[in-house]
Amino acid sequence: PGDMPTIRRAARRPRPADGDDDVPYSTGGEAVRDAGAPWQAQIYYPRSAAQWSEKLAQGTPLWQLQHRCGGTLIAPDWVLTAAHCIDNDMVRAGYRVRLGARDISKDPGWTYKIDRIVRHSAYTSKKLPDKPNMYANDIALVHIVEDVRQPPRDPARVRVIPLYERPVPAGAEVTGTG
Repeated sequence: PGDMPTIRRAARRPRPADGDDDVPYSTGGEAVRDAGAPWQAQIYYPRSAAQWSEKLAQGTPLWQLQHRCGGTLIAPDWVLTAAHCIDNDMVRAGYRVRLGARDISKDPGWTYKIDRIVRHSAYTSKKLPDKPNMYANDIALVHIVEDVRQPPRDPARVRVIPLYERPVPAGAEVTGTG
């Protein structure tokens, strides 16, 4: 849509002192209006975990620790994400996908059980040099199912991403959400 922000490459920010690359802000992005990216998905852990006790005691909000990764709703029951974001142990542990949340710290949105994942067959979690990326073939599909009674999805807040079906010209501006 025309009101989607354009994200430009930002100056490189220094790494946090504790070496933790997961930060609660975006780099080089802009805020999106409510429901401005209705295909945006969140992969998260719905409970608390014992290993978070120290961070919780230091004041880190639970929702921030529960958040794992973002994804994109590409079909009514499929989310595209990075392969390093999900594995079968996480599926067994109960990680979920949330759609349509306006604010992940408060809004439950629509939440779904992950019943299976499909990672790229050549994905490896062995880290590569920082450029061009950290992992090779870092892509996965997450299949979601409704396991709790929820109201029907509001198409203004949850819908499949519209895909551009022609080749993208060199130098074209594109938008990413996450």
